[in-house]
Amino acid sequence: MTSSVGPDVFLPTQRKWVSVKGPTSDGDDTAKSFVVVTYNILADFHVKADTYPYLLPGHRTIDERHPRLLKEFQHHGDADVICLQEVNGKYFEEVLAPAMLEFGYEGLHGNKALGVDEGVATFYRPSRFELKRHKVSYFKDQIQEEISKRQLPSSQSEAILERTLRETVTMYLQLGCKRTGQALTVGNVHAFWMNHIAMDVIALQIALAANTLAQFAGDGNSALILCGDFNTEPHMPAYQLLREGCLSDQSVEKLRQFETVSKESPEKSFTLVDVMAESFQHLIPNFQSAYKTVIGTEVPFSQFHDTEGAEWKAQHQGDGEWMETDRDSEGATHQSTRPRGKRIKALDYLWFGSDTLVCNGALEMVAREVLEELYACPNAVFPSDHLLMKAQFRFKGAVP
Repeated sequence: MTSSVGPDVFLPTQRKWVSVKGPTSDGDDTAKSFVVVTYNILADFHVKADTYPYLLPGHRTIDERHPRLLKEFQHHGDADVICLQEVNGKYFEEVLAPAMLEFGYEGLHGNKALGVDEGVATFYRPSRFELKRHKVSYFKDQIQEEISKRQLPSSQSEAILERTLRETVTMYLQLGCKRTGQALTVGNVHAFWMNHIAMDVIALQIALAANTLAQFAGDGNSALILCGDFNTEPHMPAYQLLREGCLSDQSVEKLRQFETVSKESPEKSFTLVDVMAESFQHLIPNFQSAYKTVIGTEVPFSQFHDTEGAEWKAQHQGDGEWMETDRDSEGATHQSTRPRGKRIKALDYLWFGSDTLVCNGALEMVAREVLEELYACPNAVFPSDHLLMKAQFRFKGAVP
């Protein structure tokens, strides 16, 4: 099958903007409204033969995909804050930050820990917001702080540290709105992704990210947004925790399926959700998902990816060379613990504190049939395996 969609057709323009129905204005929307984008742009670090086998030359490296990224940013040039995940440090410093500066943005980057060569980057328009302060927070350090609060046996503490030793990073920016004088605190999160083996770890990371956002914001007058790649689907405990502030009984039971084992006493396994129960909650009142608020449901997917590419190879024999799967000296294909097959899931969100913000609208997701014609992402049009998410918010309260 040959796609009828050519690379010169800029499909992101086909996405519809959905506004909240009914009255949303109190007379000064222009001054009080702002737009936030979140986007996992796919770091080269993760583009391997066994995870993106369908990628043809021209779609693999960030250098190849960079022009299409800039085209999207230009198209969504009304954004005041842009939160990106999977951003390589060298790419940020030498390529992306200078390009975004030409578009009117300044930005900060925080690399992941443990030698992982990518991280998060947050850009903002200095014409709209003033940067007050920022913080880069590592999950491994947050866990250490949480353990220090509890009188846990050393064997449990060591087992928890080993199981939660992940490279993940979250960046927090506190901004001051130059039009209204109101404060906005934004968290840019990229959660660990292996829900099939670490759903409890992911839920804990997201809870700590939300709490750190509230703590960093300070006195409670700041508006709050936590956005990024949560690697969590709406039916999972971490999503329910964000929505309700604590885990439901059903979510607790689901997380009890994931055991932590001590090396010293392997017969005495335990669960994170039991020994660190107080950490599985956050204190942000009335925390809401932008897309759920506007559309009534989350997007059907925000990642559109295929780790095997079997259908692609069958459809496109002779179209070009795709990446060969790595093989060892015996000629056997390397196997990983990654789930195989298509990954068409809702993983990315924009959460906001509805006590201080109203969500005016959100950008509808790309139609599935459009992406299926292109097979999977990245491709000649969309430069990442995730899709850009965008929402408009409005400060509550009178303009000073």
